[in-house]
Amino acid sequence: MAIGSVLNNALTALQTSQTALNVTSNNIANVNTPGFQRRVVIQEAIQIGGNGGGVGIAEVRRIAATFLTREGLSSTAAAGQFETEFRFHDRLQVLFGSPDENSSLPGRINSVFSAIADLTVDPSSSIRRSALLNQLGDFGASVSRLSEDIQEFRFDADQEIEAAVATINRSLETVFSLNPQIEQGLITGQDISALQDQRDAALDDLAQYIDFRRDEQPGGRMFVSTIDGIPLINDRLFQFDYGAAGTVSASTVFDTITVHPYDPTTGQLSPQGTAIAPHINSGELRGLLNVRDQVLPDLAARIGEFSAGVADQLNGIHNNSSSVPAPSSLTGVNTGLLAADAHGFSGRTTLAVTDTAGVLVSRIDIDFDAGTYSVDGGGAVAFGGTGSVGDMISAINTALGANGTASFTNGVLSINGTGTNGISFLNDAAAPSSRGGRSFSHFFGLNDVLRAESPTHFDTGLTATDSHGFGAGETVNIVLRGPNGETAIDYTLTIAPGTVGDLLTTLNAAGTGMGGFVTFGLDSNGRMTATPTAAFPGYQVEVVSDSTTRGSTGRSFSEVFGIGEQAQVEQAKNLGLVPSLAGNPSALAVAQLELSPATVAGDVVLTIGDNRGALAMEALQDNAVTFGAAGGLAARTTTLENFATTIITEASTNAARAETLRDSNQRLKLEIDERIASIEGVNLDEELANLVIYQQSYNAAARIITAADELFDALINAV
Repeated sequence: MAIGSVLNNALTALQTSQTALNVTSNNIANVNTPGFQRRVVIQEAIQIGGNGGGVGIAEVRRIAATFLTREGLSSTAAAGQFETEFRFHDRLQVLFGSPDENSSLPGRINSVFSAIADLTVDPSSSIRRSALLNQLGDFGASVSRLSEDIQEFRFDADQEIEAAVATINRSLETVFSLNPQIEQGLITGQDISALQDQRDAALDDLAQYIDFRRDEQPGGRMFVSTIDGIPLINDRLFQFDYGAAGTVSASTVFDTITVHPYDPTTGQLSPQGTAIAPHINSGELRGLLNVRDQVLPDLAARIGEFSAGVADQLNGIHNNSSSVPAPSSLTGVNTGLLAADAHGFSGRTTLAVTDTAGVLVSRIDIDFDAGTYSVDGGGAVAFGGTGSVGDMISAINTALGANGTASFTNGVLSINGTGTNGISFLNDAAAPSSRGGRSFSHFFGLNDVLRAESPTHFDTGLTATDSHGFGAGETVNIVLRGPNGETAIDYTLTIAPGTVGDLLTTLNAAGTGMGGFVTFGLDSNGRMTATPTAAFPGYQVEVVSDSTTRGSTGRSFSEVFGIGEQAQVEQAKNLGLVPSLAGNPSALAVAQLELSPATVAGDVVLTIGDNRGALAMEALQDNAVTFGAAGGLAARTTTLENFATTIITEASTNAARAETLRDSNQRLKLEIDERIASIEGVNLDEELANLVIYQQSYNAAARIITAADELFDALINAV
């Protein structure tokens, strides 16, 4: 072998050993650097003309556990999702408390019944009346506060969604900007491992927020897409677009998160975008969307149903009771009824006018089945007209004569006594008056104790043959939305003249309506239902906008019929005492009219010591109440306390589930990270051993050069 070949072999060995030493020292220096993947030097023999030409470096290989990395990204996304969901569930647990705490929903309702029980012992006690009013006020305030807090949580989640979108965009931009640098490095033979580390770190950050698929291209670029193939990075960069809502309420319709092609040179998004939420299965963003759009609205709907149940039951009893003396004025709620509507009542009720001592001034016995009334035991007098609400109120006003007045304006009924005369009602025990399952006074809300933003019920008493009463050309935008934000159908109902039945026909029409997606119906109490068909499990009906008004009532289609979950949610909003009761314990109705067929004017029919109204409220504690489906809970018949306990129990169960899933995914992620580290990570013992090997190799190469130098000297001296 020529001395030149010896020198060449030694020189390549020296250079290769030097590079290997540099790689090894870099590994050791980054032993504690998160995300660093160790490098190994792959050596190869150099051939020159079929002869050995020394040693070279084929590549500095970056060790990557490809399969485990893919699984690690998946576990990172899952852990991020459930950590986010648990974080909000944990905050909710603080709000709800445990069932045995007085501040919890069951504790609040029990405190109300405890105050009622105390009042039954001495209904004349102003202190006990005040105590009950305080408990009712506290109950309303706590339920209303819960409802508001849930909307605040939705606001927080929405703000975090906007922040998450910004982080996702930065990660995508980083990966996209590194792709051409890595591709160029491969072409020119540069060491691109540091750039690959940066790209992997950006992908790790991205995996915290969304699940995705990564596909490394032959040229070195990394393409990224959702699991089902929506592109996020290919030869173009894509960016998410979202703006958080300024305020959040039950009726808030959030913007859609869309993904658009992005032009880095102009900084502009393409106007054509794709809704991305349905394509995201895990990650913090999915957790935030689940919390904002499912978990919290479901809880709010359950609280709304509970709130409405409590208020409606107490109002039913309070409307069939009276304070002593009876109130001189009763003003109801906006029923959404029109004067031209059929009155729709059945059964019988009695309206009594009493003086301040509880003495009967006049009684009006109303028979809705016969459409007649009688005054002070006199002959039956027909309502007259067509049997409409207006005809009925006119008849009552006539029957009151000089003792009082009755008026009906914009859906609200008012009955006032003349001078100090008081007004109260007693439903007939054998054939109670009823419209939509509620007595006359109860339906109109004349003597309510609790009221909220939304009615306590949506049992309108309307039938399919009744005029719907909405203005022609008015519109309602209704959307059927899926659990991941996908829209099954976006439909706008345009009102045409006709009946409630005509509205149902239009809504249920296939092709031109929502037929095949949602089935609309009307039950015997006049409650409209909107049920997604079997093809759309887990979907919700949402009212996006509603410009309708029923006559002069100011009540829209969605408000009258309670369409959309937001109507149910708002049954807890601003729940509180009726203003006439606040600070006025004497106005609490805990007595009942003492009436019989023989009772006449001049008889005492109300007494201060009467506790029958209070006893009826006390009995409500053990009564079974029917609750409608709410927030994923099926309709059920149970006590008020049990339903409150169910809400808390379901919330606790969901929190425990989120915690379990978080912990299991975090353990899985930790295990995968440990396995990845065992493959990709730096082992100091191994690197120190390599350091010794490469040092020895370097020294050996240097000695060969020394020996070759000595041979040259010897040859020169020989000449």
